[in-house]
Amino acid sequence: MMVASRNVKGTHGDGAGFLLKGAAVFEDNGPRFEQMKSDFPWARAVMVLQITDVEQLI
Repeated sequence: MMVASRNVKGTHGDGAGFLLKGAAVFEDNGPRFEQMKSDFPWARAVMVLQITDVEQLI
């Protein structure tokens, strides 16, 4: 998964991006799902990412 923001200082000025590596599962029941469902009634599942490595790209 990649995440980025222009509002974070990067290695070359404004903007930073990160590559997140790991394994993900989708949960459609349980406490994590129920919490998200209470905030976002349209949600069908939540993705839980177990991050094993982070790499800053910019």
